[in-house]
Amino acid sequence: MKAKIHSYNGFFTIIIIVLFLFPIPLMSQDNAIKLVYNYPGGTPVRYINTSKVKQDMNIDGQSMVVNVLKILGTTVKSSGIDDKNLVLEITIDTLAQTVDTPGGLTGGAIKDVLGKSFSMKINPQGKEIDISGAEKITFTTDDGTTSSAAQSFNDFFPDLPEDAIIPGYIWSSTDTVRNKTSVMKQVTVVKSENKFEGFEQLNDTKCAKITYLLSGSWEIKTQSQGMELNIKGPFTGSGVLYFSPEKGYFLKNDIKTRMTGNMEIAEQNVSIPIIMDMSSTTEVR
Repeated sequence: MKAKIHSYNGFFTIIIIVLFLFPIPLMSQDNAIKLVYNYPGGTPVRYINTSKVKQDMNIDGQSMVVNVLKILGTTVKSSGIDDKNLVLEITIDTLAQTVDTPGGLTGGAIKDVLGKSFSMKINPQGKEIDISGAEKITFTTDDGTTSSAAQSFNDFFPDLPEDAIIPGYIWSSTDTVRNKTSVMKQVTVVKSENKFEGFEQLNDTKCAKITYLLSGSWEIKTQSQGMELNIKGPFTGSGVLYFSPEKGYFLKNDIKTRMTGNMEIAEQNVSIPIIMDMSSTTEVR
């Protein structure tokens, strides 16, 4: 199952761009279940994602905290099947980001992309097959960083296991996610340990509940105020996913991670300790 730092879905910040990750998964015989995506044709499913990052840097014994909040609202609708892959029409309903630093609060709604749509393909297990349409939708944030919608949708759908599973089933997955903007390149390597806990009601819908533990590493190369910055370190985290076998899509995904590492400033030969606490919730609205 692919991990998503959604996401960790994050996608653009002053010093860092956040990315999110998450793992994941019709009834079969012998109480086993096969989880597959099967969004209903012509019926829109609306999601809201709220992502938060708290970045704490220790500079000469002084703590400098930066808080980033991102909100993404989107509508997903099936357009049919192409060679066993699900064709989805994605519309961006809401996109906003704020950055709260010791110098003040910046950001807000990003209106350039509101109402824009694109098509993408995923396989029945949620792996993104084609997101070229999202790459064509670009926008610029207050700090001058240019990004594309692909930053949010290249890992929006949690991957499902290929095998039929029963409650108590445990499986592992690994993934490498690459992201970039006009000023940043990021590589995230993540391992996910997943467990199918059983069934649970969510919003009056019977869902497969999956819990997971995350571990891995981040490496971000970016620029700020004319300086080259290299941010890297390991992270750990956990999450819970609710997937409806009957509806054919996930209803909610919660993730929390912490990265503890260093920010290296090449020009000054300086290494600054940094901690990033990240949380992301994506749910049907």
